[in-house]
Amino acid sequence: MRLNKAIELSNLLMDILHNGLNARVVPNFNITIDGINYNGSQFVEIIYWLIGQEEINYPRSNGKMGVRLPITRYHEAIIAAIYGFFTTKIVKQRANIRNRRPPLCLHEIITPQQNNQINNYLLKNINLI
Repeated sequence: MRLNKAIELSNLLMDILHNGLNARVVPNFNITIDGINYNGSQFVEIIYWLIGQEEINYPRSNGKMGVRLPITRYHEAIIAAIYGFFTTKIVKQRANIRNRRPPLCLHEIITPQQNNQINNYLLKNINLI
């Protein structure tokens, strides 16, 4: 069940990455952030505006990661929650790296054996970031 929710969330993130507010995936879940319950449509809007700031500050047109950076870190948080190979503290540290290009998703924090344990749908999405 948790893995299915993780895949659903991953698919949603990828849909937002490619389609913005016109995301085609209709999330069938609620999420609570800081004690406030949001439905799937509200969650799409929140994520869209959160990641949009990265495109403004670090545009892909200038060779930066833009919106791909938060999508990368969100996927790492999903892997941390589902598989426990590393902690969300590590994800936060990777999100706060400054003065150098941020690491690619899962780069240098999992072993090849751990990579082989990750669900193929999640890996496919990660490779598309």
